[in-house]
Amino acid sequence: MKKKNFFSILVMLFAVMALSGCATLLSKKQTVTVTSDVDGAQVYKGKKFVGITPLTFQTKSAKSTFTVTKEGYEPQTINTSVAIRWNTLWNWLNGFYPGWLIDLAAGSTQKYTKTDYFVSLKDASINDEYNKENQHQYNTIAFEQVAGILVDAAAAGIAEGQQRQAEINQQKAEKEAQLRAEQQARIAQNNQQLAELKATSTRKVDNSVSTRSNTNSQGSYSDADVYLLARLIYGEARGESYVGQVAVGAVVLNRVASSKFPSTVSGVIYQQGAFDAVEDGQINLQPSQECYNAARDAMNGWDPSGGALYYFNPATATNKWIWSRPMTLTIGKHRFCK
Repeated sequence: MKKKNFFSILVMLFAVMALSGCATLLSKKQTVTVTSDVDGAQVYKGKKFVGITPLTFQTKSAKSTFTVTKEGYEPQTINTSVAIRWNTLWNWLNGFYPGWLIDLAAGSTQKYTKTDYFVSLKDASINDEYNKENQHQYNTIAFEQVAGILVDAAAAGIAEGQQRQAEINQQKAEKEAQLRAEQQARIAQNNQQLAELKATSTRKVDNSVSTRSNTNSQGSYSDADVYLLARLIYGEARGESYVGQVAVGAVVLNRVASSKFPSTVSGVIYQQGAFDAVEDGQINLQPSQECYNAARDAMNGWDPSGGALYYFNPATATNKWIWSRPMTLTIGKHRFCK
């Protein structure tokens, strides 16, 4: 065989081995994880919103700039190196021909970089040091392995790519399982805090408001009922007209009178998922005198809602069921229905 033909075949063999070793890596996006010491921080890639920390996403970009921000904190920018590095080109430009041939023969022309990034919004001084430490690139090919690599280059290139892909898949599965466990733990903690908040609120009412029956025209409602209803009106309808505030109070009392709901003011108000003000804690705000008056007027029998059992804000409501209820009227931002 002529030397020229032998050299051509050798070059073609190296090219095939390099492509076979890189094919798996080239076909996959890389998974990037961004965490912060402030949960719920917003992550942007350029001007595009990516998600909320802790965040895991995929990208093919050779270099990406991500901005992590949250209200009350100074925005922080991280420069990631998440793509696959061209070691062959680097070695060639530097005149390191043995390393170039080794990379090509082993199918190792491209390697993954570090893809976990931590961004501190509380102490920005640690970001540069942390990211610099974790963005290094690496090769698995050592110079002393030249002889072995040249012998079984084709098999090693394919096996290495498959093994690396298996490791990446395993790491991804473990990370996703960890994130799910952390999310479930946070949900459980939030539910516990909400239950404690409700219990504390109830104790405050019992300790600070006399539970004697109100002997005025409010019938059998106690002072505690008046106070609780005023708080609910303040949390749900402050900023609405006075008629709109009375209508919200009337909906609560209409539910008390209905067999479909609990038979007490506190039972209706604290029914699971019944009112946003209970869910987000605004029920614990101190009510205004106007809301006290609205609560008393509703208890005295004024019902501007027309006997409604529900109300909602059409501009924000997403529940399909509430839109199906028969409407009685609209007061301010609230639509009342049965």
